[in-house]
Amino acid sequence: MTAALGVITLSMASIVGLRLATEDAPPLYEPFRQSAEWIRTLPQCRDQLVPVLSPDNPRWYKPAYAESIYVSGYGRYLNGHARPQLIFMADVAAHRLPADLKAELQQRLRGEGCPVLAWSAHNMDDDPRGTARGQLLASLDHSAAGPAVTTRQFRDGSGGFVLYVTGPRP
Repeated sequence: MTAALGVITLSMASIVGLRLATEDAPPLYEPFRQSAEWIRTLPQCRDQLVPVLSPDNPRWYKPAYAESIYVSGYGRYLNGHARPQLIFMADVAAHRLPADLKAELQQRLRGEGCPVLAWSAHNMDDDPRGTARGQLLASLDHSAAGPAVTTRQFRDGSGGFVLYVTGPRP
């Protein structure tokens, strides 16, 4: 039993060791931390809302439960810099954004305020990222003549991204 415990402990220690951050590499499986750290570098996002995209089906949750989970989870990594607001991809695809959020994001597309249009670091793989971008911009009536919108990906063992306005198109 002692030998078996030793083998298990060593194998677990190696897994933990691989996930530790170094100066050259961030910790694995931390898109929440990495993407939130990047958002915190944007002073114009201080105290502003940051839309958080979820691919989950809203019917999976009791009323207000998903908002509580996502806002507290994402908010933890923002450390009070900005306020996360949950948006389900189903609502984006159906063009059912709340009117105040739509107005805020359209303002951002005009180059005003916080440039972040959407943030996700949970259950979003490559295909939904491209779909999310297109559907969100369509729901905001974004034209090709508007500012450039970029997706910054955080690849560290798990998917994460921030969709943000980078400035006017050339």
